[in-house]
This record gives sequence, C-alpha cells and structure tokens, in this order.
Amino acid sequence: MIVKEVDLMKGLFSSKNYSAGEVVYIPKGEILSQPTRESIQVAPGRHINIKDEGQFINHSCRPNCEVKGGKVIAIRPIIIGDEITFDYNHSEDRLSNPFICNCCNRLISGRLSVR
Repeated sequence: MIVKEVDLMKGLFSSKNYSAGEVVYIPKGEILSQPTRESIQVAPGRHINIKDEGQFINHSCRPNCEVKGGKVIAIRPIIIGDEITFDYNHSEDRLSNPFICNCCNRLISGRLSVR
C-alpha cells in the first residue's frame, strides 16, 4: 500500500491487484468504544484507532471495499494504483467528524444518522 497526496488530501493506494472478496487491509490498533477521526468500526461499539497507513483509507460513494468481519475486503477488482475506499455511511454507526462528500454533496455522518 502506498500513501499519496491528491488534491491536498492523502489517500491509500494499492500496490498490488486484488480480486473481489480478497482481504485488502486488516485494521490494527487500540480498541476504543467511541469513534475517532482515524478509527474504523469493526463491530458495534468497537472501533480500532488506526495509526498506520490504514488511517488514509478515504470515503467513497462508489467504494471498491467494505468493512466486513473486522477486515477491509475488496468488493470488486482493484488494480495497482487504485485508491482504496469504503463507504463510511455503511460501515460506521456515527462519525466523530461528519463531512459533506465531495462527489455527491451528501452529509457523511454514519449509518445511524442517515436513517
């Protein structure tokens, strides 16, 4: 995985090819009960506070990954150079720092906030 800066934002980009269903990233870090800006929710009330390159996995409304079983899994083929993304509104109950999405102009705040 490679961290790159694009349009003043950092993202995580693939350094290898992945098929749908393959594990792309396994979150590692301190387990917290509340979300942080760098955490990934892996179960209800369980957020892993990421301190490695995984903290740069960005949101997308058209993601190539999902968080499932505590892992980031490819949901479609990913080729070298693709940015690794998942939809925060599908994986996180609530975000610590909600934001307006650049591609769809929707509030990204977590699945409990969009119901």
